[in-house]
Amino acid sequence: LASGPAELSFQIRQQSEGVGGRLRIREHSCAAVYSAKDGAVQEQSFLVEGCAPGRPYTFSICCRLQLPGAEQQVSEFCEAVTACVPATTPGNKAPASLCSTAASVETKWTVEEPSVAAA
Repeated sequence: LASGPAELSFQIRQQSEGVGGRLRIREHSCAAVYSAKDGAVQEQSFLVEGCAPGRPYTFSICCRLQLPGAEQQVSEFCEAVTACVPATTPGNKAPASLCSTAASVETKWTVEEPSVAAA
């Protein structure tokens, strides 16, 4: 085997309903981010752009490992998670956060209520 660093990356599969009810699949790739302190792979994040508010999307991820001089190894895709970007509302200043569950993801955000003067 040749020497050199291993390359670790992730493939994100995004699925949604397209025009005419057809399944639309987009795939995104991103390199792993390693900890500067110990070189370990920490929690990863990836910003998926272009998602329409109110439309559900299903995501799953697999890992790809390329060792020098060897065939690329690819994991199975993880269990899919569904998320929906909330529609923007007046006064909604906090960004939406996604909370993962075993079967789906629900959105949570804060909406500031207008103050009401006492009569």
